[in-house]
Amino acid sequence: MLNTTLKTNTLILRRIAAAILDYGFVIGYAILLFGLVGMLFGFDQMGKMEFSPAAGQLIAFSSLTLPVFLYFFMQEKSAKKATIGKRALGLQVAMIKTSSNHSQGILIRTIMKLLPWEIAHWGIQWLAFYVKKEAAPPIWVWVVLIVPQVVAFFYFVSMLYTKGTLSLYDAIAGTKVVRQDAKV
Repeated sequence: MLNTTLKTNTLILRRIAAAILDYGFVIGYAILLFGLVGMLFGFDQMGKMEFSPAAGQLIAFSSLTLPVFLYFFMQEKSAKKATIGKRALGLQVAMIKTSSNHSQGILIRTIMKLLPWEIAHWGIQWLAFYVKKEAAPPIWVWVVLIVPQVVAFFYFVSMLYTKGTLSLYDAIAGTKVVRQDAKV
């Protein structure tokens, strides 16, 4: 019983630590991107740039979300089946049914994992639009900002509930996170 509890807690902690490492890379990339844009256009000009919400969303998607999507997708569909964070902590992504298409499962997993993030970006673009116009954002903007946080909370709770093996996006994609030494 104690050994099972220890393995469960270790899997949860490993998964959280792997996510922290992976998102550390994402934050590092975002800082690098911010610095590059600041050097190209001038840091003092960055706050003065105005884009429509659609243009801002397109810029954010192509410069931040798409590279992050490709990082997770390419790493987890590779032969190692793990991002740098997961590899560092001895984890990998496996299919719940071994006969399932791994690449397709990873594609769905990555889309579902990052969808709340992208929806929140959309809300931020609209919030900035209304703030610059000195207008109160409509309620739907707040809904678009809050719903992704609620979804992310459920992702985390579902991972805890399944003792680190599945999150809600894993269940949708037919994937699970296991130790690298586990028989899949």
